[in-house]
Amino acid sequence: MNDTPTDQNTSHGTEPEKIPPPPKEVIIGTPKDKKPTPQESKRKGYSKLRKAPIWIEAACAIALIFITGFYTHYASKQATAATKAAQAAAENAATAASTLAEMKKGSTDTHELAVAAAKQATNTERLAIAARDQVTKLQAGVRESHALAKATQDIVAEQRPYMWAIADIPNFQEGQPLKWDIHFKNYGGSPAIHVSTCVVLVIGVDALSGATPSAFPSNCLIHGSDSISPPNYDTFTTAISREILSGDALKFIRDIDRNAAVIGFIKYQDASGHPYRSTFCYFHLATGAAANCEKYNEIQ
Repeated sequence: MNDTPTDQNTSHGTEPEKIPPPPKEVIIGTPKDKKPTPQESKRKGYSKLRKAPIWIEAACAIALIFITGFYTHYASKQATAATKAAQAAAENAATAASTLAEMKKGSTDTHELAVAAAKQATNTERLAIAARDQVTKLQAGVRESHALAKATQDIVAEQRPYMWAIADIPNFQEGQPLKWDIHFKNYGGSPAIHVSTCVVLVIGVDALSGATPSAFPSNCLIHGSDSISPPNYDTFTTAISREILSGDALKFIRDIDRNAAVIGFIKYQDASGHPYRSTFCYFHLATGAAANCEKYNEIQ
């Protein structure tokens, strides 16, 4: 007989064959100093954990809830901070975009200003060139005006009347006053009008020292106070001494230099009414000639 019992079928159908459970592992003769394998340690830990008391499981659940809440709170704060950072970044980005737009606009405005400044500089340069040309023309006109004025002055100076006095040789005669003829002549290119002359005759020791303008007008002999002298026209006047010369007095005046002198002036105008004045001075030499004084000979 077979020692393994068999199942008896009580129904008409056939039941599936049952697979017997695996036999339990029986460790026989395990040494005390043998270390368990990692798999064995893990199984033992699970076995101990399944056998932990209920309060430990509750404490673990509470700790897990606390940790989860703390992490959730921390994660919420992190999420809030991240949201704020994102908003700040968005605002910064918007500000940067606005700043960039302003910079672009400013760059455009600056470029336009630079173009306008360049145009203004060009226009200014053109105006400066035109101004320089105008100044050059004005300077040329001024030079021409000066040249014309000088030419006019030269013509006027050349054509103006020049009145001058020429002294003849003095006329000495025994028992007669000294007589000295003075000629007045217009050496200019136009007539001299309103001509008047003044002549002073001085005789005596060093008469020349007394022949000065201080002798005018008390001793002046006026001649031709309102006459006209055309160019090259010659007229004269005679200066006569108050003293009668004879003997030694005649010789003293006639034979010594500078003991007889004549001084005077001529006043006249040109056709435009401009006034002029000529001053003259002569003294007698022992040779009989008349010489110009060192001073008082000029035409104004």
